[in-house]
Amino acid sequence: MNRLIKAELFRLKPRIPFMLLCTAVFASITVLNSLERIDQDLGTQIGGSAVIMMFALMILPCVFAAITGKLYDNGKLGRFEIMAGNRTAAIVFSKIFTDGIIFLIISVIGCCGYYVFVGFYRGTGSFDHALIRLLLIIIVLAHIVCCSILIALCLRRHAMGAVVCYIRFLLIDSAGIPFLMWLAGTVMGYEKLALHIAHTSLMNQMMILISEPVDSMIVLHVLIGFVAEFAIWYFIIDTGIKKRKIA
Repeated sequence: MNRLIKAELFRLKPRIPFMLLCTAVFASITVLNSLERIDQDLGTQIGGSAVIMMFALMILPCVFAAITGKLYDNGKLGRFEIMAGNRTAAIVFSKIFTDGIIFLIISVIGCCGYYVFVGFYRGTGSFDHALIRLLLIIIVLAHIVCCSILIALCLRRHAMGAVVCYIRFLLIDSAGIPFLMWLAGTVMGYEKLALHIAHTSLMNQMMILISEPVDSMIVLHVLIGFVAEFAIWYFIIDTGIKKRKIA
């Protein structure tokens, strides 16, 4: 896997200026979104971060999937990695340890960097358990990043990967999960089930982490949701790689 990681870093190198620009733009959007509350504490400013969270779900997965998919499909590199006999884990985790770490740094700086600064400089105010919330938000961002990469590896086409990421991270969160909540809670009368379904939405997870009390339910949904979806996409990739090796 070391050779795959080195190869991926080599392929990523020409795109570093673009990714630095993306980081600067994203961080600037976060600051501009908070200009009206710039002199207030974190507890007050964090309430306006919903726009940033929506941006993270709408735009970042598409960008990340497009970059990874382009690198993976460029010159049929993905096919060569498979035909060289590399294991699924080596191919997947070489991308996670390179693309994933860089994308996660971009996401954390863009989404959280300004708010971390505000917390240290002006205090956390009413925003309790700030460190725990920050760690959980980073896990949610890691969920977004890793699944974007996995979706790109499943489809092996950067344009299609970006489209599927948009459908996965926006339409399902904004339409599919609310429908299931309504079906379970209103139609079937299972209020507790509806609550659990609500906690599976990445957008809802982010909103809870910035505006509601943190309890064991949200922690478990953040952790289990990440592991479960990672496993699903990994299984799809592994099945596809095995078929290509046979073919």
